[in-house]
Amino acid sequence: MKSNTGFLFLAEELQLNILSLLSCLDILRCASVCKALRQTYMSSSELQYIVELSGQGLLHVPNTDNVNIPVSKRLQLLRDKAHAWFKVDARSFKTVSLPRKSGKKLTHCRWTYLHVE
Repeated sequence: MKSNTGFLFLAEELQLNILSLLSCLDILRCASVCKALRQTYMSSSELQYIVELSGQGLLHVPNTDNVNIPVSKRLQLLRDKAHAWFKVDARSFKTVSLPRKSGKKLTHCRWTYLHVE
């Protein structure tokens, strides 16, 4: 008879709490060990956020302006920003002419920038 002890027999909230303390690589290793841990990872925005941040070479910055953005929203924003880079066309430039004050005269200055749609 098997005993009901071990990591997989902990409440899912405890599993998530423990996994969230691990590094990105360790979270991915755990998710590759068995189907139950993979499902835990796939159902957790927090674990996916930790992995996505690390994958993009970013660090989590604690909330400094007291705006509570849910982890699921942060994860989606992070993914959206990463996917936006795939839409960049480095050959697409636009030039605009902007007025600029030079001394007492108003002149126009031309600016060229990378156009991203």
